Amino acid sequence: MRRLAPLLAVAALLVAGCGGGSQDAKDKPKPVDPVRVAAAATEAKGTAKSTVKVVPHHLAVDAGVIGTGKVSLREPRADLTFDISDVLGIAGVMTGTDLPVQVAGQTVYADPPDIPTVGIPEGWLKADVPALAGALDPGTQLRQLAATGGFKEAGSEKIDGVDVRRYHSKEADIWVDAQHLVRRIRTIVALPAGAGTLDVTTDLDEYGTPFDTRPPAHATDVTSTVQGLLKG
Repeated sequence: MRRLAPLLAVAALLVAGCGGGSQDAKDKPKPVDPVRVAAAATEAKGTAKSTVKVVPHHLAVDAGVIGTGKVSLREPRADLTFDISDVLGIAGVMTGTDLPVQVAGQTVYADPPDIPTVGIPEGWLKADVPALAGALDPGTQLRQLAATGGFKEAGSEKIDGVDVRRYHSKEADIWVDAQHLVRRIRTIVALPAGAGTLDVTTDLDEYGTPFDTRPPAHATDVTSTVQGLLKG
């Protein structure tokens, strides 16, 4: 038995070593996902100023629009004003080219300019269009994209003089600065009923900007009209 003791000790060490290696492999930390980190850091800022460029594809009007304003990064809420002069120029209307838009949850509110040739109700309008509301809601976009994953680094760039790294996936592109804050998101949003797509690019800056705007208390519900237009 004494002769076997050294052999048993060696065997025990080998077994312990194998077990220890397996445990080390289990305990090895997973690589940090930069998009998840950036999404969390950006959400923590609460709010930001936003510039949104929307370019429609396969719709009756293909002119792009640009909106500026403020967004919440923790809840689906936005207050933007779009310059729709290009769209109205196509229709021959050259006055009242600002379009105030607000987002609250899945509802989009808009106060369109008065267009004499179009029978649009006066005042604020609202429509439950989840796809469009989501396109104007960068906070929810980031949470969904971070959960989906699949991003790969795609090089370095500058946005407004700020150094950023671009991350690409099948769903979107995200640009992140050195402070792990998202500076730009680009997504392709599919509208319901195969109506077309929206190419949406959102730039974020001035994080933590005050934002206490709430949607209008009174607005005409045009959800069915909008859904009918989207269905063609």
